[in-house]
Amino acid sequence: ANARLREEEEKAKAKEEEERGAAIVVQQEAAKPSKEEEEKRLKDEGFQRHAFNQLLSDRIGFSRDIPDTRTQVCSSQSYPEDLPLASIVICFHNEALSALLRTVKTAFDRGDSKYIREIILVDDASTFDELKDPLEAKAK
Repeated sequence: ANARLREEEEKAKAKEEEERGAAIVVQQEAAKPSKEEEEKRLKDEGFQRHAFNQLLSDRIGFSRDIPDTRTQVCSSQSYPEDLPLASIVICFHNEALSALLRTVKTAFDRGDSKYIREIILVDDASTFDELKDPLEAKAK
């Protein structure tokens, strides 16, 4: 009952102030940032966290053409066909998910699959929560 009485008193007071021409404070919702502002925020946040443009990294596909940068001597080497299987170990700490997944995809694409036993990801005490669930989902 007291709450209702106070509410009615406040309404009456507000109406009286409005009739006298007193200023009325209207709560305005915060303006939604434009697409450009949101992209700038994401770009800046990515630079703060990873020291590169994470926004652009997120937009680059996982499969992409990468030129062969080996020297002529290295690219002309021939190797026996009966090489042992290899394990590829990728250590990371607070890596951008897009960059980490692209690294794994590149290892599969650039390596000869008949020589790859496994790719092992070693999380070196990352503190970014957004890495754990997506990595576990992709690994399954």
